[in-house]
Amino acid sequence: MICPILSQSRREPDGTSSWDHHECIEGACTFWAEEVKSCGIRASGLLVIARARAAAAGAEAPGGGPSGEPLFGSPRAALDPRDLDPIVAAVERSGQAARDTGLKLLEGVAALEEPLKATGQELGGRMEALNAAMLSVTTTVEGRMSRLEQALQTVSEAVVGGVTAKPAFVDDLEKALSSLTRRLGGVADRFTALADSLENVSSQVTRLSSAHEEISASLSHEAERRRQDDLRRQKEEARQLSVRGAALYHKGAAEAAEACFRQAGELDPGSAEIQNNLGLALSRLGRDQEAETCFMRALELDPTLAEAMNNLGFVHHRGMEFEKAIEMFRKAASGSRDASLAYTNLGNACYKLARYSEAVEAWTMALEKDPLNENARRALRAFQQPDGAAPS
Repeated sequence: MICPILSQSRREPDGTSSWDHHECIEGACTFWAEEVKSCGIRASGLLVIARARAAAAGAEAPGGGPSGEPLFGSPRAALDPRDLDPIVAAVERSGQAARDTGLKLLEGVAALEEPLKATGQELGGRMEALNAAMLSVTTTVEGRMSRLEQALQTVSEAVVGGVTAKPAFVDDLEKALSSLTRRLGGVADRFTALADSLENVSSQVTRLSSAHEEISASLSHEAERRRQDDLRRQKEEARQLSVRGAALYHKGAAEAAEACFRQAGELDPGSAEIQNNLGLALSRLGRDQEAETCFMRALELDPTLAEAMNNLGFVHHRGMEFEKAIEMFRKAASGSRDASLAYTNLGNACYKLARYSEAVEAWTMALEKDPLNENARRALRAFQQPDGAAPS
């Protein structure tokens, strides 16, 4: 049998909802009903058990009916808090280990970042020096080439003018030109070697830059993974706190339950169910204005959360705002997993405004949804008394 309390809903990234089902733990559960060998957590089931026990003791079952208060929702996943202590301790140890690992990783990243920066600066300096050297060599070569061209032009003119008169001068000039050509070839070879060296350095800089980018990407990926791990850990801690708060709520410790739900809300501010549970605890303490804020916040986070609609309707009902209560109960009845509870509350609110036909219709729907709903059955029976008046 699937337990409706331990089972948890989960919002998927595409906006749909799914459930993590949990098997019933039967006699180990606070709400296991030995009298009927079944779960007694549902509102109707609790009434049946209460009536059976009252009958056995010779007493009347708890009152309720058209003029009674609407039925409150209940936080889900109620367990004995002592059963959660090992789980919470394990989660806390896991969280501490994750934080220690994260600190060591950050220290390693910080230690690696400075050498990388220093290496980059050194390579930048070398590149600037090589560029300056190349510019200097290029300027020198260009200057020499220019002077050589001028010298060649002068020699050519002199050769053309005096080739017949001074053949020995021409021979000496050819020798000088050959020597200059050899020297120029040596300069060109050195320039080529320098260019090759510069290209090699540039290739090394490119490889270092690629390695730096890979390291940065790896660090970013690791940081994102750690962030996601922290979020999952926080959500798990929030879920455990919410479970503990639900157990405390059902045991009547509303103040302690409020503290658990608030801590859970800080760890997982995007959980509509935690906000709804916090509203339940605040309403149990009579702080309806704060409870209304929590229920509205839950509906902002999940506009389809019928439990929050029903509980918000309860707050309006208790504040004598019956029209608002009717509106919320109708919405809750159309989307609630336990529509019978919402229809019962809807009938009670309609009765308060003397809209008797609507009240009877709502109570009838409540019984169709759950034939064991004693509140709706008792309301109909009281309304259909011979004198036509509902019991006080």
